[in-house]
Amino acid sequence: MRSMLFALVRKELFLVFHPMTLVVLGLSALVLVPNWPYAVILLYACLCPYFNAQSAREQRDLDFAATLPASRRDMAAARVLATALVEAACVVLMLAFSLARPLAGAPDAFVGMPPNLAFLGFSLATFAVFDLAFFALYYRDPSKVGLPFAAASVPALLVMLAFEAAPYLSPQFASLLAQPGFANLGAQLAVLGAGALLFLLGHLAAAGLAGRSFERVDI
Repeated sequence: MRSMLFALVRKELFLVFHPMTLVVLGLSALVLVPNWPYAVILLYACLCPYFNAQSAREQRDLDFAATLPASRRDMAAARVLATALVEAACVVLMLAFSLARPLAGAPDAFVGMPPNLAFLGFSLATFAVFDLAFFALYYRDPSKVGLPFAAASVPALLVMLAFEAAPYLSPQFASLLAQPGFANLGAQLAVLGAGALLFLLGHLAAAGLAGRSFERVDI
């Protein structure tokens, strides 16, 4: 079963995923830009499942998948897992570019959250919210992509607006979590850990809901 899931994930990454996925990963470097809302990077990343679903539809991936000796639950889980791997890579790249800010001479000038560990935790939580909503809806009818994307974008956007606005609405939040670098490291690590847990649980739930929905679809 594990080997089949691994093979399906490879299929998603190398045969299904749209080339824009690599472009979005490159946009992680936008954390080097001063005075810019870094949550916009997450908006770009949330486009990846949409582009990939469109790519799968245009390549008639469902017809191909129907010929494979794999369950529909595994097929759905592979798409969710491959998406989670891309999003995790996006977060890792944002961390790497954030650490490179002093080397690039980027000033400590931010709009909303700086690209610190707490921001990365909020990013993971945002991806969990978006993917849970998107895949739960998408696998009810994989031929329709726009409505699941629009519906999933609403809660994800609310999460992003909440943590970007929080430093302006709460001085306590700003002093505790919206400081550049590793200030208040314990609090930042707590948010990062909570975000990572939500990321894991959200994608497990997304894979389960998507698999159950996909089993009822008439291909």
